[in-house]
Amino acid sequence: MLKRRKIGTANLEVTELGLGGAPMGGFRATISEAEATALCQRHGVELGAAAMQFPLFHPAVCSVIPGAIGASEVKQNVACLSAKIPVELWSELKREKLLDPNASTPN
Repeated sequence: MLKRRKIGTANLEVTELGLGGAPMGGFRATISEAEATALCQRHGVELGAAAMQFPLFHPAVCSVIPGAIGASEVKQNVACLSAKIPVELWSELKREKLLDPNASTPN
């Protein structure tokens, strides 16, 4: 079973394989949750929003199914999925080797 951890303030959990679904391959630098949160905040983005939206850029992915226990978590999930994320965030993640340079992103 894959180890899971909570991210951000939305009580989201992801596997430790990467940013919500990034494939492993030795291209990623190591970053703590606090550092990832700070990086996202520099771009005005919640870490949970980036984690939920990232897999959707890949052409083989058509949906993300986040879990929700109640109405408040459904609202949080909708907010994460509809948040505007500047392309500069994805560029910085690639530049810092936190994403594969060939990963599907808006830029």
